[in-house]
Amino acid sequence: MGVDFTCDTKTFGCSYSGWHYFRNLIIGATLAYLDDFLSKQKYEEDTYEFSAMNNLKKGVASIRSTAVKISSENKTIFGMDLGKRPVEECLLKALAIEINSNSWFGELLIEYGLGGIWALCNKSDCEGFYSVGNAYDICDLFSLIRDFTLENNFDIDAPENIIYRSIHQIERVFQESLKKKRIVSIF
Repeated sequence: MGVDFTCDTKTFGCSYSGWHYFRNLIIGATLAYLDDFLSKQKYEEDTYEFSAMNNLKKGVASIRSTAVKISSENKTIFGMDLGKRPVEECLLKALAIEINSNSWFGELLIEYGLGGIWALCNKSDCEGFYSVGNAYDICDLFSLIRDFTLENNFDIDAPENIIYRSIHQIERVFQESLKKKRIVSIF
């Protein structure tokens, strides 16, 4: 069983666990991009930009601390102990908590071209769709964070660069959506 994305002739598919892993690593890359972006910003105090940057920093810190908290909790399913989860596996839930708790954080992500992270992560794993607008936001997101998914700069084909290569594969589906003005179906 897995998840498949289709737009006209372009498709991308992976297992459910692979999709969960992909989304969590994309969130991690987005947070790394934000760390880099925020470290380079210089604004005078008492300006909108200064306030926005501080709010973005607070949102990023909150996502990380929530992920650590979720990671430390023991989880069970059907009575089986799943134990603790690595922090990287908890980013998806932490992002959802942050955006649902603080709508301003989602608005700031959109303002700075990162709204695609919510569009990418806040969809059903089956029987859903991404709109053309979602595809646009996701392609923007990928263009900003792509380099932050690269773990081995010397060998693009190295196993640790799976997310970097996967972005190119799934991005083709979203680009097809933009080109043909059609939704991306999730099966």
